[in-house]
Amino acid sequence: QTKGVIFSMADVSFDTLAVVRQLEAKGFGSDQAEAIASAVRAGVSGGVATKEDLARVETSLGTRLAGVETDLLWIKRIGAVIVALLIVPFVRDFLAALN
Repeated sequence: QTKGVIFSMADVSFDTLAVVRQLEAKGFGSDQAEAIASAVRAGVSGGVATKEDLARVETSLGTRLAGVETDLLWIKRIGAVIVALLIVPFVRDFLAALN
């Protein structure tokens, strides 16, 4: 039963008793008003991320991003070595042609 229960998730609060009273004041029966309030509460509170949830995701993504940045740094270094190894013979031949 939903009457008189205040649900809170993240910064979203939903007072089912207040909603039930409003619906009853508009002509809904008690059972209908409770069912509607319960359905709305489920929609409002379901799937809402808390600040702690977001902080955990941010930390996780930050750690993963740091790993990607490290990988990219190594890829750039290896690429520079490969380019240098490919250029050395051409530079050597060019310098030999100048002499």
